[in-house]
Amino acid sequence: MVSLLFTKPPCPTGNEILRSRISKKKTKLYFMKNQNKGGRPKVEDKRKIGKTIWFTESENKILTTLLTEGEYQSYNELIRDIVINKKYQVISLDSDSRIQKNILIEQTRRIGNNFNQLIKHFNEKKLDHFTKEEILALLKLLNDIKIIYERIQKTIKE
Repeated sequence: MVSLLFTKPPCPTGNEILRSRISKKKTKLYFMKNQNKGGRPKVEDKRKIGKTIWFTESENKILTTLLTEGEYQSYNELIRDIVINKKYQVISLDSDSRIQKNILIEQTRRIGNNFNQLIKHFNEKKLDHFTKEEILALLKLLNDIKIIYERIQKTIKE
């Protein structure tokens, strides 16, 4: 006959189950509390000070016009940008200029694709097969393309 001696019962008792649940809960709360404590603490720059400004009807119309012409979401952003940053951003709502800009970007991409295809052909044929005159003509054309591309980039940025 074999007898087995258990120092602990094979199934946990009610008290042990309760203690394990409590410790799991405490551990979970501890980790949730310390979840954002990695690295340098984030500096909070909350706006706590408010100012009140009074406008006349005409000034309010001007302010409303500036808000609708700019890319601002609120009067706070608009005034903060003008007063503190000393700048004002306007989005052009002119559809013709927007269409022309998109066409210009599309044409620039096509130039880039053609340029990449040209370079691919050069790499396939190697420059040994070209005469010096052809190489000079190609270099001049590449330089012209580069100048035109830089002009397009300047125009787009403006």
